[in-house]
Amino acid sequence: MSKPNNAFEVFQFLDKSNCGECGEKTCLAFAGAVFLGQKRIRECPKLSPGILERFREETDAKGSHEPSPEDRLEKLKSQVAQIDLAKAAERVGAVYSGNKLSIKVLGKDFSVDEKGNLTTEIHVNPWVAVPFLSYILHGQGLPPAGKWVP
Repeated sequence: MSKPNNAFEVFQFLDKSNCGECGEKTCLAFAGAVFLGQKRIRECPKLSPGILERFREETDAKGSHEPSPEDRLEKLKSQVAQIDLAKAAERVGAVYSGNKLSIKVLGKDFSVDEKGNLTTEIHVNPWVAVPFLSYILHGQGLPPAGKWVP
């Protein structure tokens, strides 16, 4: 099976028992987590062997799974821990104080310390933190172009 276009394409393979053994409250929530890359379909304990084999063949054909957003976030955090945050702050127009680089994200302070730890007044999730850390690592201090790329 190719990458699903939405959570309902994953949901169709589930038994819809809402058993919670996967760590999610419902099968639909699990399907959403699989679609977003937060869970792997194999984490459903009630999948039939035929469905598991179908997904195993796809994994074998592709080699390895694409890293999850959480994996990407951890990799970026470790990269940020290896750079000079004071110089990065100067380069991107951020503030460096108290061993932390801070910049406004969605109107709130978003900070990273020298160990790669994030602090903010908003919820930290990979969809916000990954672009923030990428900007810290690679940004040149230019204003956003307004051309968002998925």
